[in-house]
Amino acid sequence: MQAAQYGIYGAFSALRVFAICDRNITLAIIVLMLNLVPVGTNIYDFSRETDLFYVDPVLGAICTFNLDVSGTVNFQ
Repeated sequence: MQAAQYGIYGAFSALRVFAICDRNITLAIIVLMLNLVPVGTNIYDFSRETDLFYVDPVLGAICTFNLDVSGTVNFQ
């Protein structure tokens, strides 16, 4: 959801630059690309995320996530 919000903000910012800078499409595309960098990094982080489920003797069942760890490592 957060990635979609960044995309909307980026598109709106690019449209503002396009309108304010006398329809300069090059500058609008640069602004759009720079605003889409967080979208790309969030999608990459979400793709590398692995869910981890375990039972703690004191706290009970716990669900969390780890980044950059394969699923086989978590479930051994």
